[in-house]
Amino acid sequence: WCDFEIPNRTDFNFPSEWQFFLTIMFSSMMADMTGFLSHSTFHRPWLYKNIHKIHHEHTVSTSLATIDFHPIEHIFSNVIP
Repeated sequence: WCDFEIPNRTDFNFPSEWQFFLTIMFSSMMADMTGFLSHSTFHRPWLYKNIHKIHHEHTVSTSLATIDFHPIEHIFSNVIP
């Protein structure tokens, strides 16, 4: 009933536990670093005034306040990293 072949993985060449752990740690560190650098960049005067200020207008830290940001900031701080 389907026109394409469904791939079937039968080789079972999984990474070792150590490789898996290192991959997760490296990915987490890269995500934190890119998030920090992009957030720091948006604190430059022009970017802060025109884009990032929306994120800091809330006086109470809530989960909804953390996701209130400009669409450009979303692209460069969340999507690309």
